[in-house]
Amino acid sequence: MKFISSILAFLIVVYLILPFSLSSCVKTQKENSGTIISLYDKNKDEIVKMNIEEYLVNVVSAEMPSSFAIEALKAQTVAARTYALRKINKNLPEHKGADLCTDFSHCQAYSYNSDLKSKWGNSYLKNYKKIKSAVDSTAGQYLAYDNDYAITVFHSCSNGITEKASEVWGGSFPYLVNVDSPGDYLKKDYITKAVFSEKEFENIIKNKFNNIDFSNEAIGDISYTSGSNVKDIVIFGKKIKGTDIRKMFSLKSSSFSIDKKAQDFVFTVSGNGHGVGMSQYGAEKMARDKQSYKEILSHFYPGTELKKV
Repeated sequence: MKFISSILAFLIVVYLILPFSLSSCVKTQKENSGTIISLYDKNKDEIVKMNIEEYLVNVVSAEMPSSFAIEALKAQTVAARTYALRKINKNLPEHKGADLCTDFSHCQAYSYNSDLKSKWGNSYLKNYKKIKSAVDSTAGQYLAYDNDYAITVFHSCSNGITEKASEVWGGSFPYLVNVDSPGDYLKKDYITKAVFSEKEFENIIKNKFNNIDFSNEAIGDISYTSGSNVKDIVIFGKKIKGTDIRKMFSLKSSSFSIDKKAQDFVFTVSGNGHGVGMSQYGAEKMARDKQSYKEILSHFYPGTELKKV
């Protein structure tokens, strides 16, 4: 009888108790995979919690075209994850008490699933799975420099060579330097133009600076950064930073030339963005040339190390 009782007890453990225990274990592991973050949803003015990997699917969907090669999407994912991890626990006022926010001007762009369904239509499921695979296959991976999260800024495309962070924002970042980005010209609107009448041009300058003497030569000396962007330009005798000109005239980048044609001032602009860090179109070209996301990241952020949380 004792033997039979022991067998019955064993069967109860195997068929009843053990499955529940394993189920609980698997559920716990699933819930603990990845970092749980709090996100301030600016549109809804509320804070929500989610897995950082889930958050990244919506970020990458917003930041990079789904048509890009999978290795480019993986590189974008690692850059976006690193950028997010660096901001967590900073108690920044824009986050309203959360780790991150959905405001692209402060954190990163974020697309809601409803927006993606509207944007992608019948391709929604296909595109979502593609981007999710890029996130899943790089889960927990980030870039480090000197035992800290790297500053993994990125932009749409440069003018063929990326900028030094020191020439755009100041400071010294050994991994945010000039590197070639030959794929930039592949962007459909790589070259853009912006036209302003004399009056519009002068009003923009006058609204920014006092005591401008418009009798001076309109366009004077121009100096350039090591990335061939405008560093400084003299306008009506006033020396102005190229980055300020970009903001004042809403140009796509600081890589521009300016010409006076009849009664208009015409800007011819190359690239799109601040030009620092990874060029997304440069990453796409490297991916199409069969280079891996690791090679892409080490090219645009030289000296950084790929690690895993």
